[in-house]
Amino acid sequence: MRKSNLISGLVFLIDFLSKLFKEIKSLGGNEELVYKAMKSDKVITEIAKTIVGIKQAIVENVLSIISSLSFSDRIALGKYDWVNSDITEKNFPMTVEKDYDVEYKIFHFNRSISSESAIAEMEKEGYRAGNLAELLKLGKVKPELQRQFPIVALGSVWRVANGGCRVPILCCDVSKRELGLYWFEGCWNDDYRFLAARK
Repeated sequence: MRKSNLISGLVFLIDFLSKLFKEIKSLGGNEELVYKAMKSDKVITEIAKTIVGIKQAIVENVLSIISSLSFSDRIALGKYDWVNSDITEKNFPMTVEKDYDVEYKIFHFNRSISSESAIAEMEKEGYRAGNLAELLKLGKVKPELQRQFPIVALGSVWRVANGGCRVPILCCDVSKRELGLYWFEGCWNDDYRFLAARK
């Protein structure tokens, strides 16, 4: 672990404990109670259960990716009006070895931007480009979002045989929700948003 990360972690921990102790005191607790609680495995277990139980409240934007779903099932669950026929398991192989939760963010750069620059900007903020599995889950849990703006997953790229690369995108044509493909090369105008996942 880098020194800067260690210092940031310690600052976060001290701030968290300070807020926790203040809340305990407001509920009638004291230093002795906190000391005893910190030594109790049962209390630690209960705190852990509470944190996991309210995960959705702590992190609003979470996608739960299920490993057991087939490629076609992931698409079918989105109930799209149209799906590009080139979005296949052959072109976009998905290896989800185990279930996982990921915090996501929709990036909007308010300007024209290349795919490479968009990825670099997301990386600066501690995110990676979202992949197709995550895009499909977003399409399932927030089906109306793509009616507001097109959403691109730059983390899944199909290298076309005759040259160039294409990436999946959630978009809308009039009233129809679509799962399409756009070229990775070139620039995206300021209408586009980009799905990203916290590293």
